[in-house]
Amino acid sequence: MSESNEENSILYSQSGECPQIIKEINAIKTVETGGGRFSGYTTTYGYSVVTNNDICKFMKATISPGQSCCEIYGAHITDNILNETETHGEFDVEKYIGATILDVEYKVSFNSDYSSSDGYVNIFVNTTNGKFLITLYNENNRHYDHDYQITINGITLISDSI
Repeated sequence: MSESNEENSILYSQSGECPQIIKEINAIKTVETGGGRFSGYTTTYGYSVVTNNDICKFMKATISPGQSCCEIYGAHITDNILNETETHGEFDVEKYIGATILDVEYKVSFNSDYSSSDGYVNIFVNTTNGKFLITLYNENNRHYDHDYQITINGITLISDSI
């Protein structure tokens, strides 16, 4: 199995002029999948982080919907980060309400072998109350990419596919 990773890149860094204080963290379109072997699963297409800036949502991270075959894709959020690739447990959203966002980093990684090509976009949100992680993922058989976008303060900073 080969692995290709980009370095962590900073998308946002807090400046003293206008701190972003978290008001809400919301799932974007969570749906239950259909029948067959995927019955009972739910798919979330992204998350938004809304701050005290009333002009626009601070951050939105999404992956395109639409199942092509047997790929497993969606978005996940957690604050129990074991390392940069492993997480565990549920997300405690209340812990972050009222926290100031210090910076936002992202890292794209692919795990590939002869039969699959799994892509992950990890978005680390560092706050005054700790760090949480939003992961956009696509686990597939090398044929079915999904587009993703990361938008901060109304500007799409990243638009690509995994």
